[in-house]
Amino acid sequence: MRVSIVEPTTLATAGYDENLKRLQLEFRSRAVYLYFGVPAAV
Repeated sequence: MRVSIVEPTTLATAGYDENLKRLQLEFRSRAVYLYFGVPAAV
């Protein structure tokens, strides 16, 4: 999974796994949201 550091104040990192089509968002609060079936275009 590629993970990028992002600038907004609420997000800490964002990652996307092309094989699994999974988007991962980690917030500064340490909450992690996983989204499955996300097309790469999104």
